[in-house]
Amino acid sequence: MASAEKQQLNINELCRRWGKSKDAIFDLALQGDLPLWIGVHDMYLFPEGYQLQYENSRIRYPAEFFFSYAEIRFEPQTLSQIKAMNGPMLIVAELSCFNADDERVTLLNRAEDDYGQTSLIGINTSQVFARMDTVHAFEARSGISAGTGNQGDSDHRREPAAAPAARLNPQDHAYHAAELFIALRCWRALFENAGNEAKTFKKADIKTWITEHYPDLSATAADRIATVVTPLRKS
Repeated sequence: MASAEKQQLNINELCRRWGKSKDAIFDLALQGDLPLWIGVHDMYLFPEGYQLQYENSRIRYPAEFFFSYAEIRFEPQTLSQIKAMNGPMLIVAELSCFNADDERVTLLNRAEDDYGQTSLIGINTSQVFARMDTVHAFEARSGISAGTGNQGDSDHRREPAAAPAARLNPQDHAYHAAELFIALRCWRALFENAGNEAKTFKKADIKTWITEHYPDLSATAADRIATVVTPLRKS
């Protein structure tokens, strides 16, 4: 029995499918021809215009805005930034975007710091994807035929929305392990859907991600977590 068709194609797969560069894919999105999305884990999506509330000089995070997994669509300004930087990661304090219901929302990471502090968000550009229905619609409009380069990409197959990893070690669990939580987030951000690009990541890159997202973490703790996250190199 044939397997069901993938519901998403990440940007590297789109490049192979159409024989286009990443810049060309982003140009299609900027022209409004191909919406681009990314999946985020353990984030808050606040409605447009929502004012953050504070208690005892700390941000209050209403549970109804927390998502263990959500898919967001980029605004043109963010797409332009990603295209211009031409790198593996976009680091932002917060991000204006659209949710799955096409509502404008603000993406925010939970901050454990005092009033005025933010916890940075890493957007891994290799995880940007287009939904399969819009891919087919674009191909039909433009007369593009899918190439053969997208065959055999099972290693890039994306986890469904209810990915088990998204429910591991939640912050509200009685036995929450903070360093394990950071390690899981780091691995998902850098390796989960990175494909061949992950081969270029070194322990130093992992430590950079950790210190950017958790600047108050001690150097010893960051090194310990980076050791756990760093994959074994296959000979």
